[in-house]
Amino acid sequence: MKVRNWFFGTIAFLIASVLFLMASGTKEISVFSIISHFSPFDSSDLELADQIILSKVRLPRILLALVVGAALAVSGTCQQAIFRNPLADPFILGLSSGAALGAALAICLNHSEYVSLAAFIGGIGAIFLVEKLSGRYGKNDRSITQLLLVGMAISAFSSALLSTIMSVYSQQMQAIFFWVMGSVAQPPDNFFFLSILIFVGIIILFSYHREMDIITLGEEQAFFLGIPIKQLRKMLLLLSAFIVSIAVSMSGPIGFIGLITPHLLRNWFTPTHRYLLPLAALWGGILLLWSDGLIRLFPLFSSLPIGAVTALFGSPFFLYILIQRGKRI
Repeated sequence: MKVRNWFFGTIAFLIASVLFLMASGTKEISVFSIISHFSPFDSSDLELADQIILSKVRLPRILLALVVGAALAVSGTCQQAIFRNPLADPFILGLSSGAALGAALAICLNHSEYVSLAAFIGGIGAIFLVEKLSGRYGKNDRSITQLLLVGMAISAFSSALLSTIMSVYSQQMQAIFFWVMGSVAQPPDNFFFLSILIFVGIIILFSYHREMDIITLGEEQAFFLGIPIKQLRKMLLLLSAFIVSIAVSMSGPIGFIGLITPHLLRNWFTPTHRYLLPLAALWGGILLLWSDGLIRLFPLFSSLPIGAVTALFGSPFFLYILIQRGKRI
């Protein structure tokens, strides 16, 4: 009953959030008119300008925030299970910065049609480089610290390369700047196709929810239960890199959604990935949706990119987890 209430409550809050943010903005639109406009029997009397605002501006922005937030949260949940580390996150481990670097290279080479593919290759390369350089992870706190340090080093190196590319290819600086700062204001033309790919990746990851539960118990337990731990980790890393790289190709690197969402849900609700993964997808979308809502609704945040908003709240949360973990050790 508790699981059902959580899902129903989450979905209700998600719907309410979407309706509120659809109605709010520079031009206020009534919720009733919005519901009537998108219903099969359109009985609303919206002006043409309001219809354009809803269909061409607010709805695409909201959908992009939900899809990207879900991808980041599910990937973060998967990586925290793989590494048995609550600090694992696509942004912290360098996956997002690697994907952004790949996208920037595609833009500079005038191959914008391959941005998603380049971002995917960059994300894959970054995460596996972190894995190889950090050695055998997950057995003790020293290896976990090594993993985080390597991930941060790869992320910093990718950011340095990105800055170099922006200085050399100054004519593409504005386009590259989009990836660096992150934005959900302009969905790509192939948004629905990329969203389907992310959805398929999330479904495949969900099919391994039992294996993720076993991985969190440790390598020895997984071995005795017949789980090929090395092959499984590589495949899950590939899938998580797949969905995050596509998300980054649409919005640019946005940090900390994949860190905050699964950590809170695991502590407040359940560590069982059968329920944790779908809840992470929903709440990841909600968190990113409201992060974008702060930009739209409050003048204080109006000049901030969405990546800066998530970092503003995510960085103190990361430090809080690190301090709490240090106290337990």
